[in-house]
Amino acid sequence: MITDFSRDFSAYKTKTYTKPLYTAPPQREWQGLTGEEIMDACAAVWASHPIDVGNVVQDLLKGKNSG
Repeated sequence: MITDFSRDFSAYKTKTYTKPLYTAPPQREWQGLTGEEIMDACAAVWASHPIDVGNVVQDLLKGKNSG
């Protein structure tokens, strides 16, 4: 009886009895923008403020990589 307790306590102490509850989702390869997508983004905001260009590019990348 004591040996069973010692074995169980040892497993508890070393955490050999546990399995991970949460795992990360599989990672997808990053999708960049094509030259055409970059040109379209620049044309859409060419006369705008540079921050607007960055926002458009960021939105395009989010849309491409979130699905």
